[in-house]
Formats: sequence, structure tokens, C-alpha cells
Amino acid sequence: MAADIRDEGAKLIGEPLKINKTFTSLSIMGEDMRDESAKSTSETLKINKTLRSLSVMVEDIADEGAKSTAEALRSNKTLTSLSVIGEDMGDESAKPTGEASNINRTLTSLSVMAEAIGDEGAKSIGEALKINKTLTNLSVMGQDIGDESVNQLLKH
Repeated sequence: MAADIRDEGAKLIGEPLKINKTFTSLSIMGEDMRDESAKSTSETLKINKTLRSLSVMVEDIADEGAKSTAEALRSNKTLTSLSVIGEDMGDESAKPTGEASNINRTLTSLSVMAEAIGDEGAKSIGEALKINKTLTNLSVMGQDIGDESVNQLLKH
């Protein structure tokens, strides 16, 4: 796949996946994926019934894009593994992902990694773990996550 997926590229990938019955795993990598790219991917997640694993690795995913992906998680009933890796993704991006994992009952693996995630983002994900009973694998990485937040994550 190309090193730099932009909005139009994400739309071109997402449209066929809405009706595709064979793909079970998708990895998207790009330097400048923005809200429109994430929204396209999210629309695909709402419709596709075969995708089990989604990995999104971008340098700069916008908060609105992360929110739309989390919204798709609320309605998707087939995805079991989600990995979101973004250099500049911060607490505002981590919060909706944690909230959505409260509602999604098929997700067993969640990985959220970003340099800018701090205590608030980690706490949001920790709160989700109090309710979510299907998640068996969790990876949260951020440079600004303190000891208190790590302890909260470990309690659940």
C-alpha cells in the first residue's frame, strides 16, 4: 500500500470494502490521514460484516477522525481487533475510543499508541475496562501517562 494515503485514497479503499465478503484484515498507513479519511474508514466499519482486524497507523490523525472511528465501533459487531497508532493523537482522541469499547461487545484486542496521550486519555480507557468484559488484550502507550494512570489501568 502507498506510504501516504490521503482522503481520496481512503475513499477508494473504503467503498469496495463496504460490500467485500472476503477481507478479514485491513492495515492503513499514511502520513496525512485527516478527518475525511477516518470518516470514510468509519463508514466502511459500520457496513462491512467480514472485517475482523483493523490497524490504522498515521503520523497525524485528527481528533474528529478518531471520534468517527470510535462511533463506528459502537455499531460494528464483527471487529475483534483494533489498533490505532498516531504520533499526534492525544487525550481527546483516546477518550471516545475508550467510551466506544464500553459498548462494543466483540472487540477483544485494543491498542492505542500515541506520544501525546496522557493521563486523561489513559483514565478514559481505564474507565471503559470497568464495564467491558470482552477485551482480553490491551496496549496503551503515551509519553505523558503517569504512574497513577498506569495503576488505574492495571486494576482492571
